[in-house]
Amino acid sequence: MERGGGLAQGGLLARYGSRDHRVELFTDTVDFCERLVDDLDWRRWFPSGSVRAAAVEHERAHHLVTADRSRDLRAALGLQVLRIGRLRRFGTVAGADEVAAHAFAARSVGLGRSPLLLTAAAQAALATRTGARRAPTTREN
Repeated sequence: MERGGGLAQGGLLARYGSRDHRVELFTDTVDFCERLVDDLDWRRWFPSGSVRAAAVEHERAHHLVTADRSRDLRAALGLQVLRIGRLRRFGTVAGADEVAAHAFAARSVGLGRSPLLLTAAAQAALATRTGARRAPTTREN
């Protein structure tokens, strides 16, 4: 579902709703990021249309990492918090799902750099634009 209003939410590009399995794509933020790529001369890393594609793939990654698969992600990270005999429980690593989603998007779209670079640049540009002393804190989904 495409809509506006992402810039008003601190630069939200997209959001995945796990209950209805729907991706909301915020077109105003996509357009802002596409212009930023041009302003920074990063088009070799983020070809035209790749911001939208990467945002959708990022949210698709969140869809793919369901409750069942999140156990696999925690196990792959190897932060074991409990072991009793053969029973093992792995802890959550804060932000690991976001890093994995960005890596998934970069690989799926074939980007020259991680979308995290563009996310950081967009947050800095928005902070400068709004006169904030630091980038707004947004929850990325």
